[in-house]
Amino acid sequence: MLATAPLAACGTETSAPRVEDVTLVAVGVVLDLVGTPVDGAVVHLQALNEGRSGGPIGCTGSLLIADKVVQTRADGRFAMEFGARSIAGTAVCVIVLGMRPEQSTWRDTASVLMPFIPRTAVTPPDTVRLELRLPP
Repeated sequence: MLATAPLAACGTETSAPRVEDVTLVAVGVVLDLVGTPVDGAVVHLQALNEGRSGGPIGCTGSLLIADKVVQTRADGRFAMEFGARSIAGTAVCVIVLGMRPEQSTWRDTASVLMPFIPRTAVTPPDTVRLELRLPP
């Protein structure tokens, strides 16, 4: 009895963070500066758990939990879905970068900081809508 009382008082029994499955759908469009869709643009999405405001792109986090690259269709649109594991109750930092297919430098970025809803059989995935603008 004496051996378990100090452990309970320190909170060891409940201090472990709960990790849950989350799902994100990212949809958006890549346009040039005058609003023309960019066909074949490269879009790179990264998600970091324990997200917080700050950093050069707008948010940052502790651990990369998703990393996905797609190309836009002729209408400049893209869509991607990913599942990940994240600590319950914490925000996720979603960073999206874009570049033209013939270039090798990211030309625009967007970031979103949001808590995700744990995935269940009846929960729809969290959705992020993004627009990237690329210079010539």
